[in-house]
Order: sequence, then C-alpha cells, then structure tokens
Amino acid sequence: MTPTRLTLVLAGCAGLLPASATAQSIGAPYQSRDPAACPDRTAPLRGPMTAAIARGYVAGSREGVRDDHIYLVGGMDIEVGRSRPFQQSDQTNSDIDPRQPVTPIRGRLQVFYCARVRDEAANAGKNCDVVTLPAATGEYYRTTFGDWTCDMSSKDYTTHRQAMPPPT
Repeated sequence: MTPTRLTLVLAGCAGLLPASATAQSIGAPYQSRDPAACPDRTAPLRGPMTAAIARGYVAGSREGVRDDHIYLVGGMDIEVGRSRPFQQSDQTNSDIDPRQPVTPIRGRLQVFYCARVRDEAANAGKNCDVVTLPAATGEYYRTTFGDWTCDMSSKDYTTHRQAMPPPT
C-alpha cells in the first residue's frame, strides 16, 4: 500500500455499527477495544476549540465498524491552531456555516484497521494493519446545524505495519 494521500474519512457517527453489536462488545470479534462513542458535537459553545475536545471528535467520528473491519485511532497528539474567518476555498465543505470561523488542526496519530479474529485464519493478535500519520492536517468548522465537524488527512505516512495486535 503506497497511497500518495491517505484520507482519514474512515467512519462516522451514524450507521456504521451493526444492530447486533448491542448484544456484545463491538470490539469482541476483533479482540480490540470498542470504538469511541460519538461525542456531543456542540462543544465548545463559545470560545476556542481545545486539543482535548478535538481528540474526542477525531476518535468519535473516525472509529467504527465498516465492511467487516473495525477502524480505530490511537497515539493521537493533536494541536489546535487559531481560528480564522471563512474563505471561499472552504466551500468544498458543503455543510459549512460561512458565518462561523474555521479552526486549523494538525497532529500525529495511528490508524488501525482490523479484521475479525477467525480460528481458520489463525490471526488472533495479528489481525490489524497500522498506519502512522506523523503530520496529519485539517480543520474544524461549524455546520449550518451548529455542530462541529472535521476533515483531517495526510499526504504521507511513516510506517504501514501489518499483522499487528489491535488496541485494547
């Protein structure tokens, strides 16, 4: 896998978890932790975005189950920049509120994508691929519904390791 651009639009808060996941731990078939819960998307109501809130939004919006794999993030170190006014180039985000400021973010994180653990595959403890993104960038903005959302991507990654254990 040698992408020139790895986009972190992995999951999202709605519609990713199977209905049967409520009966057991969502991460159990992958021998991993469960995906982060999707946080309330209205904080902060006033004032600047904080790194702690940003980490929660990244985890909550990027983690989930899709296509029989679980997607998780780890090793996050996110910085939040100073907000700036909306610019015409921001219009690629169709739900952005042009009256609200845009907040740049950058950071380092690991992206785990893990297959189900299967006896016939003998993949227990080595069912994940892990990509390290040392310089991911993006921005947070408010939607026309008043919720915060983000777009974060990286043009490069430092490692892509296979047959790794899942985060627990």
